[in-house]
Amino acid sequence: MNFKRLFFLTFFSITIIFASGLNAQDTTLTIGSKLAKQKVNYYDFSDPLKVNFEVIAWGGFKYPGKYLVPEGTTMMDLMTFAGLPLNSDLLENVRLLRTKDITAKYQSATVVKYNFKKFFQKETTDFSAENPLVKPGDILLIPLEPEKTFWDYLKEAFVLVGPIASILSLIITINNSKN
Repeated sequence: MNFKRLFFLTFFSITIIFASGLNAQDTTLTIGSKLAKQKVNYYDFSDPLKVNFEVIAWGGFKYPGKYLVPEGTTMMDLMTFAGLPLNSDLLENVRLLRTKDITAKYQSATVVKYNFKKFFQKETTDFSAENPLVKPGDILLIPLEPEKTFWDYLKEAFVLVGPIASILSLIITINNSKN
């Protein structure tokens, strides 16, 4: 009888241990959960008490992708969710692509350009900027890298020309020392 009781208690204990593991659930995909990642590059910032819709952040963001956001989300909110780029020069050319109809081709979309770089300049005293609400189907675009200036191209040229000039100078010096 003790053997039956021991067997029953052991079997019951093992069953409880394994069954408790089956009841454990991943709750990161609940509605309204902040930073819930359901798919690759799909982020859920929804609010169960509001109407939610999808928008896209592309380009030089830290976390580009599709976002489920509640009504009342602004461009700055979406840029914050997507992770601002480390290079503030990229914020000089932020574009919002908006179609007139969500099912329409993006050929008929309006594109509005914004400059948020001024927020990161040292002597900024004017923090006013247009910060529109995003709408369903909007695409927020930031360049992958800043546009190059004349000085950037000149620096790249010196990187190539410098070693070549040094080698030519060495060859000329060797030739002159032989004569």
